[in-house]
Amino acid sequence: MNIDLTFSYNTWLLVLGALLFAVVSWWVYKYTTPAVAELLRKLLLWLRFVSIAAVLFLIFEPVLGLSWRLVEKPVIALLIDTSSSMQLGKADSTRAQQMRDLLAKPWRRKLADKYQLAPFAFADRATALEDADLDSLTFDGDGSDLRAAIDFASENLAGKNLAAMLLLSDGVQNIGADPIAGALAAGVPVHTVGIGSDTPVKDTLLAEILTNEIG
Repeated sequence: MNIDLTFSYNTWLLVLGALLFAVVSWWVYKYTTPAVAELLRKLLLWLRFVSIAAVLFLIFEPVLGLSWRLVEKPVIALLIDTSSSMQLGKADSTRAQQMRDLLAKPWRRKLADKYQLAPFAFADRATALEDADLDSLTFDGDGSDLRAAIDFASENLAGKNLAAMLLLSDGVQNIGADPIAGALAAGVPVHTVGIGSDTPVKDTLLAEILTNEIG
C-alpha cells in the first residue's frame, strides 16, 4: 500500500511558516512575567507551537491519498463437453475416457501457475464446476451446444480478467446457434482441442426388413 500526503499550497511555505512560529513562540516564552518554572515554560512553549502548527496544517488543506496494487491471475475458461456423444468410440478408448485421461495430465497444474482456471461442463446447457468436480464427470447430456457454453462462460466471468477459453469437445454440435459468432462476441481467443477421431462415424444402414404379409 502507498501513502501519499499532498497540500493545496506549496509545502515549503508550510515549513517556513512552522519555523517562523516556532521562533516567535520561543521568543515569547523566553522571558515571562511573572517568572514561571523552567519545566512549565517549556510545556507552554510546546503547546503553543503544536497548536499553531496544527492550524497551519489545516489551512494548507492536506489531502491524504491511499493506493494499493492488487494483482490477479488472468482467467482461462475451461469448457468441457459432457454430451452423450462423448461415449462413442472403441470399447477400451471412448471419447469420454480420452477426456478423463487428458484432464488427468499435468498441463492443468502448469497452467494454474500463471492462470486461474475456471472449469465449465456443457451439453445441451452449461454449468460451472469446481476443480474437484473434474474427477467425477458424467457424459450423458442430451445434445451438444458449443455456443451456449461460450456464452455462459462469458456471462459467468464478466468483470474478471478473462484471457482465453479452452474448448475440449468432439466438435459434434447438434443444437444451438453458431459457435463461431459466439467466439467472436466473447472478445478473447477460443482455443479448441478435439477429442476422439476426426473420421465421421458412419450412419446406421437398414439392410433388411422382415414383416408379416398384409392382405
